[in-house]
Amino acid sequence: MSDQKDPNLQLFHVSIAGHYGPPVTLACSIVEDTNVLVIAREEPFKERRDAGYALITNQDLPERDWLFTDDHVRDSINSFFARTGRSTIAIVSSLQRHSPAQGIQKDSFDEHGPRYRLIPEITNGQIAVLAACGFADIQSSVILAQSLADDFMDLYDIYTIS
Repeated sequence: MSDQKDPNLQLFHVSIAGHYGPPVTLACSIVEDTNVLVIAREEPFKERRDAGYALITNQDLPERDWLFTDDHVRDSINSFFARTGRSTIAIVSSLQRHSPAQGIQKDSFDEHGPRYRLIPEITNGQIAVLAACGFADIQSSVILAQSLADDFMDLYDIYTIS
């Protein structure tokens, strides 16, 4: 990932600590026109936002853009499996160890669908990928809303008599 700003990319870091292993920061991007989430590289743990990047974390950091909590885990797991099935997640080969697939066990079903359990040894990197999936889904909703608003304004412009 280049640090040069591409208008079709949303750049963000995911900094996760408190699970198995050392704290992790992953540099990620969302390719807006395809909704592909790219897990691009691992960096030293970041506690501050870099210029041009959002900061996603499970820590109480003053510069965070989104706090990933236990309340987000289920939706993020669903997002990870959906993205895997649709091929809208790309984890570079050197970071495959952070794929959360082996850290998640199906537990049961309820009225909301499958319930999952995280294995006790799930790593900070695996949680970081889940957090990236959750954030990407939120951003996809924002992108869609912006696109619909733009389409509406285009229609307005077409039918407005000057």
